Formats: sequence, structure tokens, C-alpha cells
Amino acid sequence: MNTVAAAFAGAVHHGRDRPALRTRVGPGAWAVLSWTEYGRWVRHVALALAESRDATVATAGPVWVLAGLAAGSVLDLDTPPSVDLAALGARGAVIDDERPDAFEAMWSRLTFDDVAMVHDGHTFTHGTLAWGVRSLEERLKVESSDRVLSTLPLSTPGGVVAGVLLAAVTGAELWMTEPTSLAADVADARPRVVFTTGVDLWCPPCVAGIAAIDGDLLPGLAVAEDDDGVTYVRGPQVAGTGWVPVQRDVPLRGGTCT
Repeated sequence: MNTVAAAFAGAVHHGRDRPALRTRVGPGAWAVLSWTEYGRWVRHVALALAESRDATVATAGPVWVLAGLAAGSVLDLDTPPSVDLAALGARGAVIDDERPDAFEAMWSRLTFDDVAMVHDGHTFTHGTLAWGVRSLEERLKVESSDRVLSTLPLSTPGGVVAGVLLAAVTGAELWMTEPTSLAADVADARPRVVFTTGVDLWCPPCVAGIAAIDGDLLPGLAVAEDDDGVTYVRGPQVAGTGWVPVQRDVPLRGGTCT
């Protein structure tokens, strides 16, 4: 098993021009990064972060998350970003030209025991994050050909691990959006896996099947399966949102279950 940074480097190498990240910018409109572009952004921002010796990094988006991990910084889920992403990327591009091997040397030094993330008084190592991703990958059978849609906030461990790192490690295409536009965005993305926030109500047919996914590693994240093999993935509870079913072998059924 590799660190997340090493696995992401492999996904970038294999993904190349395939879409890697789509971020909703309006109704039916998505900003798209290929794996090559995604990898370049992470590479340059990580190099700039390492040069600045920032001990902690905010999780304002997927690039921040992956760049912070690769740079060996500690992701701080409770702190807003204080540096412009574009400025970091521009500085990192200069560093990359001057020292083209610096990025690989940086993330290859990471170990599973290094601290990767802090949240609400809890500390997560690179090994903890890698095992969290592995548990989701094995539980949901996510592959590089899949699409993953997430509305989970990056201010929670579940949002980082399920909402960003799972796709980054497996090479799946990640769609990032908000819970308020979920129904329309599911129709756009046609994902196989959906992570979303949910109210404290379980779909009645699913109650008996509720089980936490490594609850100690991913607090607030849980799943349930119905008799048809539909998997429901819930993130932290946020009032006003519901359940979205995800399936492996049949088309996604839209809507929510309340």
C-alpha cells in the first residue's frame, strides 16, 4: 500500500488526458481538469508550499488537499486559506523549472507515521488516510473507470477521504458540487458512487443494514444496503438534505430517500 501522494502520482501518470476533476460553476456547467492538468496544479502548489515551509494547509479544495499532503504539510480542516492558489501555482512552476526532480523527491520521503491532518483535536497520519481510502475502495469497489460525485464538506475527515482522496488514489473521475443542486448534478454526472450529507433519518428498508465504514477513521460516514444491492453512502448529518442511492451494476436511481 502506498501513501496517498504516491498513489496520486500513479493515477496522474495513467490518467493523462482523461477528465480527473469537475467542479460545478453553475447549473449544468462544470470546470474540468484532466489528470495531467490536475497533477500539474498539485505539483506546483506543493512545491511552493514546501518552499514557504507552511506547517499547516487549509483544505479549500482538492488541489489544496493533495498539494498539502505531497508537501508534507499538515492539513488543518478548521482553518480557511490565507494564500491565493494561483500565486502558489505560479511560484511552484518556477521552482519546478529550476529543480525538476524536487516534487518526486519530496513526496517519496513521506512515511505512514508522518502526521497528515488535524481536526477537532484529532490527529491523522498518512497511514491512517491511506487505510481509510483502502477501506472505501474495497467496500465500494471503486475503479478508474468510475465517476464519483461528492457534496461532502472538506472541513470533515470524511469529506477529505471520501470526497477527494478516494478518486485521487483510484483514478476515478471526481465531480464536486453542493447538496442543494444534487438531483440535477446526479443527472449530469451519471456517477456510480455518490457521497452526500444526510439528515438523521434512514430509509426504512435500509435500517437493518446500517454499518459504519471504519468509523474510527472516518467519523460520520456510514453505509446501508437494501435488498436490491443499492448502497447508500452518508456523510456528516446536515439538516435539509437526504439520501442518494449508489449502485455498481445498474443505472443510478435519481432522487433522495427520506
